[in-house]
Amino acid sequence: MEIIKHLSTMLLFTLLRSMLCNANVYVTQPTTQTQWVAGTSVKIAWEDDGHNPLLKAKGHSVTISLFPSNKGLYPKPLAVWKNVDTRSQLLEVHIKPSLGSELPNTFFLQFRRPRSHITDDVYSARFSILPAEHNSQEEASNSAHPSVPKDGERIQSSNDSTATSINPNFGPHTDAPISSDRPIHLQNEASGHKSFLVSITTSSLITILSMLIVIL
Repeated sequence: MEIIKHLSTMLLFTLLRSMLCNANVYVTQPTTQTQWVAGTSVKIAWEDDGHNPLLKAKGHSVTISLFPSNKGLYPKPLAVWKNVDTRSQLLEVHIKPSLGSELPNTFFLQFRRPRSHITDDVYSARFSILPAEHNSQEEASNSAHPSVPKDGERIQSSNDSTATSINPNFGPHTDAPISSDRPIHLQNEASGHKSFLVSITTSSLITILSMLIVIL
């Protein structure tokens, strides 16, 4: 009886903690339509997921890692940007000229908070990084036919990002298909209806556990 009471108390505490500490972000850029070019500067953008406490008020430091999605289940990061303040909601980084692939949607980003659980990780949608030759071809085309750069997103920079070693034994299942342009939150962003049902289920479970503890 005491064991059941103890387990119920621990489960109730865990549920309450997860409800109070689940504030996170979801990635708005890049999307599945994004095509970065190796050797250029690009922008990573995200928004608050709306859970309390809001990150805009509190903020968190996260590590953003770039991974290939076609290198097995546990790929090594190609680039890592550390100590990123989530309140900024925007990060401009330089993509190394050595990166790039002709295959579409073969990269993704991982957001990870220090000392957080793996289930708190946030992933972007899969997107494309074209080889650096595409940038040279575009510059040649622009020289022959001057035009305004698209969206002003391609900004030349001489500073390459430096990839650092992190534990590669985490990450989304890279064989899972991506069928939507919406960013991925915890690998699969839930719809509003599903979130509402989960909220009701969680509240009911907490009530049952509380009554069980009192009875025991």
